[in-house]
Amino acid sequence: MILWTFLIKRIVLTRKNLRDCYYSAQLKNVILWCDSRYEAKWGDMERECRGIPIQAMIGDYKLMMANQEHLNPLISFALCTWFAVLKKLKLWNQLKKFRWIKYDTDFKPNGRDSIFKFWTNKGILIYPNVMEKSALQSFRELRGKYNLEKHDFSQIFTVTTVFFERNSDKGNYGD
Repeated sequence: MILWTFLIKRIVLTRKNLRDCYYSAQLKNVILWCDSRYEAKWGDMERECRGIPIQAMIGDYKLMMANQEHLNPLISFALCTWFAVLKKLKLWNQLKKFRWIKYDTDFKPNGRDSIFKFWTNKGILIYPNVMEKSALQSFRELRGKYNLEKHDFSQIFTVTTVFFERNSDKGNYGD
């Protein structure tokens, strides 16, 4: 009986380890997609879908679901696993901080204002790019850092307002 109990515990542990190994293998690619130096073995398939970078989908479940039928099945599966793990670990709300401003499905101004498209080329991709610790960087700093124009001030204000509204009930945005 003792041997049987030992074997059962060993099998349960092995199954847990196998599940963890499985998740690690699936999530490895998702993590690699975030590295700008990563050269995808599959070429352009791992870079974008319908003009939307895969990295933008990593932070936005709605965006991924809206484009899922156009994604390669391997990429779709890896992203679905990514979101399942985030949900299981209760990190879902933390993910919103890393959405690309240009593609954020909950940020309505990005569909009306073309400035956000230009920001991507200037390096302002995610919300923390305009933040320093839990405060907005001064417009002068942002202007120097990202080569912004005077008319970008109102968009910066809009982005930070939306960002703080989303995260106000959770305290600091991740310090």
